[in-house]
Amino acid sequence: MSTIKLATLFIKTLTKPVAKQLKGYAKTNKTFKNFCFKLAQTLHKAERSWKLQIRGFKPEAVRPLNEAKAVDNGAEFIGEAFIFSVAALIILLEAHRQRTVSKKEKKRLEDRLEYLESLPNEIIRLEQAIDMLAAEFKGSGADIIQIRSIAYNDIKPDSKNCENIV
Repeated sequence: MSTIKLATLFIKTLTKPVAKQLKGYAKTNKTFKNFCFKLAQTLHKAERSWKLQIRGFKPEAVRPLNEAKAVDNGAEFIGEAFIFSVAALIILLEAHRQRTVSKKEKKRLEDRLEYLESLPNEIIRLEQAIDMLAAEFKGSGADIIQIRSIAYNDIKPDSKNCENIV
């Protein structure tokens, strides 16, 4: 949880100068100033209407904000929307990264499971090979128990390999 708070603080620290610059730009650029003015008036009317409706009153004509306040509110809204957008983008990118890591880990575990499931078949194959070799050596006087003992000692994995398998 503290990581999230720290990340939020970091994002705000990085994006606040951009938001502040947007406010300054709203004061100097006529087109952007007009956009901020219209945006703030629309938001102001919507907010007042919603508040009246929630209280059970019929929405009436809403008195518009003065130009300086409207431009400032519009620029503030755009700045906060920018900060929110950057934070949302970072969260989405992190979620995508987590899914990618999760998929890779799942694939690795599936491959490992497939390998472990193939081990009994390999053991059966090796036992059949031992039996075949035992049949070949039967005439030579070697005992099947001795052959199995020799074969198992030759192919027996050491303890380090056993730990890696499990």
